Amino acid sequence: MRFGVLLCAHVDDDLLEEHGDYDRMYRDLLRKVDPNVEVVAYDAIGGELPSSPDECDGWIVTGSGFSAYDDEPWIEALRAFVREIHAHRARLLGVCFGHQIVAEALGGKVDRFSEFRLGPGTYQLDATDWWAGGEVTIPAFHGDVVVMPPPEAEVIGRSEGIDVGAMRVGDHILTIQNHPEYQPHYFDLLIERRGQGLPDDLKADARDRLASMPHDDEVFSQWAMSFFDRDA
Repeated sequence: MRFGVLLCAHVDDDLLEEHGDYDRMYRDLLRKVDPNVEVVAYDAIGGELPSSPDECDGWIVTGSGFSAYDDEPWIEALRAFVREIHAHRARLLGVCFGHQIVAEALGGKVDRFSEFRLGPGTYQLDATDWWAGGEVTIPAFHGDVVVMPPPEAEVIGRSEGIDVGAMRVGDHILTIQNHPEYQPHYFDLLIERRGQGLPDDLKADARDRLASMPHDDEVFSQWAMSFFDRDA
């Protein structure tokens, strides 16, 4: 399966050799289930978007340091492309900012959360036609949340304090708030680099939980790939 990864952020240059950019992280994540997965990167934050939803078999919208409601030309264009994907019923996975941009694009609402979420978070995922349901624990790094899902969306995941943690729209769009692509070592570096200004006790607690809690990236990959593959 060939995925187009719409990059809404980039890994710092000095970390690229070891960790790769986010397209490589998603490739490695999904290859835990399907070793034949291929990815094509699109620099969405730089203004590059596909000419058609048919260019790839599926789409992934990554996280970002921006908010889904920001008045930025590239974000407006991305919201329009998400609506085009929806109209074509092309398959899409949205993660964190990607989860939120789907909500904003399709008639939902995103807003600031009462607290910043940092560190592993456990989501309860509902049983669906492709998944038996259960828990998944993956890293959180966000200050925004979806406060109102789009009219056509079904909420299928939540965690403590997060009512809209995962959504599906029809048979073709799947989203989740947290970051399955962040491996523990990279996430620890991200806390140091992107966590400036956050309380020290919040960062210390996130690191403690990172060391003691599971990282269910393979469980997430099975969940996501089962969603994409069931119509293949």
